[in-house]
Amino acid sequence: MTKRPKPKADGRIGKVIREHRRKKGLTQTELAELIGTDQRSLSKWESGIYDPTATFLLKLIKTLDIDISALL
Repeated sequence: MTKRPKPKADGRIGKVIREHRRKKGLTQTELAELIGTDQRSLSKWESGIYDPTATFLLKLIKTLDIDISALL
């Protein structure tokens, strides 16, 4: 069985996450701890390597007070 590569993100969501994280004055490590992930994953989201799962996207929206329309 061949593993399928994970789809790459376009980076738009990552830019929104980074912008809102910085506005809140949080480091990647601090935000990662608040939402229950690690800094490495958060870095990949912000860099546009991958998009967060729906579960983490909801946590990010709540934690960073992101208007969902900013992500659409």
